[in-house]
Amino acid sequence: MDALVRLFSGANLFFTGGVFAACFGVFYLLYAAVSRWAAVRTAFCLAASLGFYYFYAGYFVLLPAAVALTDFLAAQIIHLTKSALTKKLTLGLALSVDLGLLSYFKYAGFLTGIFTGQSAGEILAPIGLSFFIFKSLSYVFDVYYETIEKPEKNYWYYLHYVTFFPAMLAGPIHRAESFLEESRLKVSLSQAEIAKFGGLFVIGLIKKTAIADVLAANLVCRVFAAPETYSGMENLTATLVYGLYLFNDFSGYSDMATGLAGLLGYKLAANFNEPFKSASVSEFWRRWHISLSQWFGDYVFKPLSFAWKNAGTTGAAGAAVITFALSGLWHGPAWTFVLWGLAHGLAIAMETLLAKHRRKWSKNPIYRTLSHAATLVFLILTYPLFAAPSLESAGVVYAKIFSDHDWATALKWWETYGPAVIPAIVAAVALHFLPTNIKKRLWQWVEKAPWPAVAVAGAAAVILVWQMRSAETLPFVYLKF
Repeated sequence: MDALVRLFSGANLFFTGGVFAACFGVFYLLYAAVSRWAAVRTAFCLAASLGFYYFYAGYFVLLPAAVALTDFLAAQIIHLTKSALTKKLTLGLALSVDLGLLSYFKYAGFLTGIFTGQSAGEILAPIGLSFFIFKSLSYVFDVYYETIEKPEKNYWYYLHYVTFFPAMLAGPIHRAESFLEESRLKVSLSQAEIAKFGGLFVIGLIKKTAIADVLAANLVCRVFAAPETYSGMENLTATLVYGLYLFNDFSGYSDMATGLAGLLGYKLAANFNEPFKSASVSEFWRRWHISLSQWFGDYVFKPLSFAWKNAGTTGAAGAAVITFALSGLWHGPAWTFVLWGLAHGLAIAMETLLAKHRRKWSKNPIYRTLSHAATLVFLILTYPLFAAPSLESAGVVYAKIFSDHDWATALKWWETYGPAVIPAIVAAVALHFLPTNIKKRLWQWVEKAPWPAVAVAGAAAVILVWQMRSAETLPFVYLKF
């Protein structure tokens, strides 16, 4: 029994692992057999999702079930009552429960330290907590604002939405309305759709295993874990490369999650859209972690902007600062994340205040090139706040990259890191900055190509991953959020 528990432990159930591949293969054969019956299919997938989460979180599997029940009932009350006061009180209750759980598990020590100066100690937070709470809470908001006109009447269907295993641990934070509709449709995938979603999973696997893990294991994670022990050159290159690592790790997870969901008949929206091609910080956030950006935009920024509409662009700028400070705090209970969020909020506030001038300049290619460069520099300069474990550690990184340089060590850096890191960097840059129209043509080929050609391409990709992988598969970085 112990051996079975170890075999199906959370670490072995990463999307990149062989155990997950074997389990999903068996699950998919059974899923396909019951796919014509929506209720049976949903029940089977729900059971698999709860089992999947149980092997990660144990009895904490009861927590998303309880959150789902609270929000399911709150949505029913909000929909059925005609009293505006009752609607507001019910929404407030749902917010109190959801955010109360989030605050207790994730922020108790941080908040206690702020108010008392003494930490309450670390509380073990269930994996995926921030994601499934935000997902469930969005449903209550949508029912309250009547974006969803008719709430779900079946709790088990709603629980299936909250705990859907491809997106359970680290998003995307998909919305309820379309997902619940798809739960009742017959699954019928064409060859082109199977090739597309399977190909998307493989692309995510390449990003995570052949790029992100290589960059993390050989440079990024080791430097940010103890920056004081590394040179200025090492701190600088780790900071420069961090964005590529973070993007390929998280977008790799999102691609795999979206691919798996698509194979199951659920179409999740893209979570990334070539973010490093952005010419402003606000554009970057329309392209990066799109589901979270939209969540904060719909439920925090828009209500604040509306409340402060009489202040015009100043009100919108203030709303941006608060929204991004909260977004930073969402990532973790640390001042590094708060300052990182504030930096992005202030940058967007400045862009908001200068919006008229920016619109005039936007068609000028020189301005867009300079703006693109400035955006990349800004992102790079904020990475130490996001990556370092503490403010002191981030300060060490900044001190190192701006003062501690001996360019004579460049050759040593190449000998130590180059053979592993440079190919991964080249692959990351090529994959991201490949012209969009070429990417579309490649996807069209995948969708239209005969099965043998797709199978050969998939096998070649798996071999590539095997050859380029790091010594160990690292956890997805956003699992800790």
